Parts: sequence; C-alpha cells; structure tokens
Amino acid sequence: MTHIRCHTKALSPPLFRTDRILSSLALCAVVALSPSSLALAVNITTSGSVIGQTPEIVGYNSGHFMPNSNTADWWRFSGVNGARIFSTPTVVEASDDLAPWGDGVSSQATFVTRRDNLRANPLSPTYINCPTSKAVPNNPTSGSNNINLKYAFGQLHDLGIDSLAQIGYTNSSFPGDPAGTVAGWADRWETMAHFYIQAFYLAKNFDVHRFQMYNEPNADDIPADEWQERLRFSSDAVQAAVADVNRIYGKSLIAEMQGPVSAGDPVAKYPMWGQPTVTNLHTNEVGAVDPNFQAMQAYDYQLYADGSIATADAFRRKAGIDQKSRHCRCGRCAAEVCDLRVQCPHRSELRPDKQYARYSIGILSLRLNPGPDG
Repeated sequence: MTHIRCHTKALSPPLFRTDRILSSLALCAVVALSPSSLALAVNITTSGSVIGQTPEIVGYNSGHFMPNSNTADWWRFSGVNGARIFSTPTVVEASDDLAPWGDGVSSQATFVTRRDNLRANPLSPTYINCPTSKAVPNNPTSGSNNINLKYAFGQLHDLGIDSLAQIGYTNSSFPGDPAGTVAGWADRWETMAHFYIQAFYLAKNFDVHRFQMYNEPNADDIPADEWQERLRFSSDAVQAAVADVNRIYGKSLIAEMQGPVSAGDPVAKYPMWGQPTVTNLHTNEVGAVDPNFQAMQAYDYQLYADGSIATADAFRRKAGIDQKSRHCRCGRCAAEVCDLRVQCPHRSELRPDKQYARYSIGILSLRLNPGPDG
C-alpha cells in the first residue's frame, strides 16, 4: 500500500486552468473554490490490486464544428481523446466523380480488376477522379449539425484526438441494385470507390483509422442481408486504403471497421444484425472465405436507456464474452465496442464460443487496453 498526501490550494478564477498531472500512483486535482479558501490536506491510499481496466478511448459525438468556433477548445479542455465525426458521403461526393456510374464495372471480374488497378496506383485520376488532397471538402455538412470536415479532422488531429469517421452510406441515398446484375456490380464498385477515397484521404492526412459504415441500420429501411453485404464491400475498401497509405507514406495505422452500430437492446438485435456477420467474419466482398479478411474488427452498438450496464452484461453472455470490464456511462446513452481482433497469442483464429477478445462500454466507443490474455 502506498500513502500519498496531496495538498490542494484554491486559485483565483483568472488563474484557473485545466492542467492535469497524472502519475502511476495518484491523480491530484487542483480545484478552484474561492480566492479565500484555505489549503487542504488530503490523504490518498493506493492499492496494488487491479480492480478493472481503464478505457483506452473516451470521446464525444461531434455537433457543429466550424472554423472560428470554440468546438476544438471543448475537446482540448475536456481532456478526452476520442471523437466521432459524420463524414457525410453526399457532401464529400456530391456528384459521381467519374461518369458513367460504375466506371465500366459490370461483373465480378471487372470489379476485381479495377480494384486491383486502383490499389496499384491510388493517386491516379484514372480510377477515381478525385484528388486525394481534396477528398474531404471545405464546404460544410448541413442539417442538424454543420461540420467543416477538413477543418474538424485537422483540428482533432492536431490535438492528438483519435477520430472515428462515420460514413453513412445509407440505403435512401445510395440504393443498391440486386447482386450479380450489371447494375448491381456498378453500385458495388461505387461503394468501394467512395469508401476507399475517403479512408485513403483521412488516413493519409489525419491518421484516421477507425470507421463506421452505417449509423443505426436497424432503424432505417435497409434489409439486414443487404447491410451485411454493403459492410463487406466498404470494409474491404477501408482496410485496403489504410494499408496502401501505410505502404506509400510509411505509416503503421491499423484499420478498424466497426459494426453494426445498431440502436436499442443489443441482445435482441444481435441475431439479425450481429451474429450473421460475426459467424461469417472472414467472408470477403466477393463471397469468398479469406482468413486474412475481417468484415469488422470491432462490434459496436448504441443503447439509449437506463440500465445500460445490465444490458451490456446480458449481451456479453449471449455473445460468449467471458472477460470483465470497467463500465463507464454518461447520462442515458451508452455504446459498447467489442474488439474482434485476435489478441491472445495462443489462438490463431476466432472461435464461435469466444468471438471477442476485448470490449468496453462508454459514451461513444471505448476500447480497453488488452490484458495478459489479450
């Protein structure tokens, strides 16, 4: 046991700051009470016993984020290290980047050929007519939140914030023709191309490596099987883009696609929106089983209700999760992210009964540092 005596002294309001000193033993906070408050002595006793794991990422869902605003200061002064930004596809690509729609892709063979050619030369406008330096525009998103995407990602990057890009490729904005048809392959190529260019640009310029493809699909009009197929195409694009950024620019980013980002009781939603993807985790966009591919690396859901912790425990039991975690909540909203990457060196693949290596619960999407067993 270690005993620490921390002295706190009130500061006058003009001198109040949010500077923090974090040691491996204790966190001593300076609290402003009033200019006349006396110094206080507080005894803190620390223990060598581990009672839980600290979430790796704590963050906010972004609202308005425009130049000449104080939004970035909110992140800076709050001390969080995560952000979730809606990088709206219809803003990033307001019209088809390269006519005609589908760029000549009409079959699986032409899809694979064009994908491979794009990856071999991602900076060429031959395959995507959108320079990677301008893939995220200065014009803001509209609607409930106005976000200048280039400014927001840049500010967050400079603050050391780990950003999560929510690229809402919705069924209403991008309806897909049936799989296996000429029109269907054109639609799937456009999905692939859009996610590739966004992920490439965001990874190259702002080190973004975490992505979501659809926000709360169970509350939208997309059928679950179509969502699962769309996830595979977008996930392959994201992982390919991040890998190509690493190869070309010497980075070491680890791509993470999160899903299903469902809303409501995760136990009830799991059979339709989670289990099929987890069961077929290594099925790639063309329907082949590839052990080097994962449709998603993190299982994410969003819960807007009291009793979030109890529901999270029930979800973990249903999904075969056997770890313990430290729970963090904020108000009525909780989100859980279960890491699907294999962390344990003694396992070579994910087992159906032990599908998750690590997980957490929190405001936005929190991941735990892996313990001795991953």
